Amino acid sequence: MALIYDAELKPGKLEAVAQWLPLQAWYDGDEVPELTKVAAYRFDDPDGEVGVETLLVSTGDGPVLQVPMTYRAQPLPEGGPASLITTMEHSVLGTRYVYDATGDAVYVRALAAAILDGTGQADQVMDGASTPMEPTMTVRSDGSLPGHSLEEADDAAGTLDVQSAEIAGETTVIDAGLMTVTVQHVLDEIADADVTAGQARLLGSWPGHDEPVVLAALA
Repeated sequence: MALIYDAELKPGKLEAVAQWLPLQAWYDGDEVPELTKVAAYRFDDPDGEVGVETLLVSTGDGPVLQVPMTYRAQPLPEGGPASLITTMEHSVLGTRYVYDATGDAVYVRALAAAILDGTGQADQVMDGASTPMEPTMTVRSDGSLPGHSLEEADDAAGTLDVQSAEIAGETTVIDAGLMTVTVQHVLDEIADADVTAGQARLLGSWPGHDEPVVLAALA
């Protein structure tokens, strides 16, 4: 379960992502865009320390873009694969260090576990409430990890670390040790190509786009 606070954020999430996007090789543009939030989903950190959220945003006529982020109370060590998006002031939790999640092992492990266990996204509950919020999109797993039993894959998912995170076209390819994780950033029909066929995958759909697209894959 992901606990959500009614909090003021400075800068806001969309503002921070808009400033960061033009610096990314997978983003087609060199100016700060005006972003619209399309949907979002979250994973649980088993230790309850790190917020793990993925935003789906659009720039108007452009494709929907997937931006996974982690929120931390303390910065990660410098020189690692994680890239800092911004430092954010949260009116309830204080200073939060917001990272591109493709370089954060907590995200990679949570993503792998969600795919392999078929759990999808975490329930989101507002602080003080007991009923989960209505999700803004549908997330589900598909396929299996070739060459591994489910038990072997589950055990491996909990030990993943980020050796490297490299941009490849419209994706980030993460060397996580025992697995390779591919995160799709530009969500269009090309993402459903046969490239990830036969792999364990995370699929997503949202209002106005009922046909599932590939969000991420494990190999």
